[in-house]
Order: sequence, then C-alpha cells, then structure tokens
Amino acid sequence: MRSELKITIAQKGGKSILEDRYFTPPFKIIALPHLPGSSRLELMLMSASPGMLNKDRWNIQINAGSHTDCRLSTQSYQRLFPAPDGTFQHMEINLSSNAQFEYLPHPLVPHHAANFKGYNNIFLSAGNRFIFGEVITPGRQLNGETFQFERLQNCTQVYLHQQLIFKDNQILIPGKIPMSATGQYENYTHQGTFLYFDTSASPQLPIEACYKYLQQGKLEFGISESSKNGMVARILGHSAESLFRVLQELSSITKLKTTAI
Repeated sequence: MRSELKITIAQKGGKSILEDRYFTPPFKIIALPHLPGSSRLELMLMSASPGMLNKDRWNIQINAGSHTDCRLSTQSYQRLFPAPDGTFQHMEINLSSNAQFEYLPHPLVPHHAANFKGYNNIFLSAGNRFIFGEVITPGRQLNGETFQFERLQNCTQVYLHQQLIFKDNQILIPGKIPMSATGQYENYTHQGTFLYFDTSASPQLPIEACYKYLQQGKLEFGISESSKNGMVARILGHSAESLFRVLQELSSITKLKTTAI
C-alpha cells in the first residue's frame, strides 16, 4: 500500500498550530491541547495498521514555518512484518528560520524475514534547533526472533542551507554479518541513536552533559560533535524501553523544554 502524510506547521497568535494536514490510510495525525503557558505544538502520529506490511511504501513530509515549535510523537512501536518484496519509508522534514522541532519515535521492531529501507532527509536553515532519535530492536525476542530479519537499512541525511552536513547510512544484514561479531553489536541486542542540531549564531551542544549522563548507565556508547552544528550519540543496550527513555532524557538534557525544544 502507498500511504502519504503531509503536514504544515505555522505560528498564529503567538502559538504554533497545525495549519494544514493531508493523510491517507493507515495514517492519522492529531494535535494535542497546548499546555498552559506553552506555545509549543504537540502532535501525535497514529496508524490504523499493526505495522508495515509487504510492499508498503510510506511517504511523510513535514514543513515547519518560521518561529514554530513542535514535538512529534508516535502512538506505539513500529513493527516490520515479513516482506519478501520489501517495505520502504521516506521522511522529509523542512525547517524554516528559527523553527524548533523534535521527533523521537517509538522503537522499531523488525519481525522474522522483514526487509526495510528507511530514508530521513532533514533540511535546516538559520536559527533551528532539531532533535531526532531512533531505537532499533533485534525483533520479537520472546518469540525466538532475535536478529531474524532479512535486511534493515536506515539512512539519515541532514542539510543546512541545502549543503549536506551529516549522513548516517546504517545497513544490517544478520544473515551475512552476525550481529554478535566484533565491531557489530557484540554482546548487546538493541541500539539507540540521538541527534541534536543547533544552527543558531552561537550553537550550544551539550556534549559534556550528555556524556556524564550516559556514563551512569550500564550502556556502551559513543558521543561526538558532527562536522557542523550538531552532535550524535550512539548507544547499545539490552532493552528497547530503557533505550527509549535514555533518548528522552538526552532530549531533556538539552534544556530546550519550554520556549525551545
């Protein structure tokens, strides 16, 4: 099934609003009530489907206008079902000047024989603050489906003024490269990735604060500054829910929870 979701966020009356929306099944988008004293728009992405099925093609486009502030969340874990012909998702996020945007979706669960390609293209401009993350699980472990998926590819590209400043292209093929091998997940089963970009005139990257927080947990992690205006953290663990909470805490550490992210 080919499915689309397109939303436009604008500022009106001092608050960020959902100006326009278009979606086809299984998507649905809802705007939650503004919190007292907050101008931030809280959006919930929902799906009537249990997950991505064979031949599904999903296209998501988000346009955030100038001086908007939005957090997009998801309803539940995203399941990837067996797909001999593959599944595909493309997400494009466009931020106008001084826009703030946060997206930390629930973990990805690839079932046995899942075959998935995902592309995230992020276009930034001046004065943006952008948070993005993902958690990849090994599958349905309680069903004995640990790393039984066929192929999983996630490619994230971040552009500033149409110039590529960050690219992460991750391809996992457990049948060819065992995930327990040296240089792969080794003794871990779950992976989290956290990105933060600040394109203001004086960008603030809380690398040290995030590093100190991650040191407290029983996690394998690395965190570094990207080539321009950003930071990235990669984390290995044993639980989808715990890694999801870690990403949420990293988001909080950026100290952008009120008028900014």
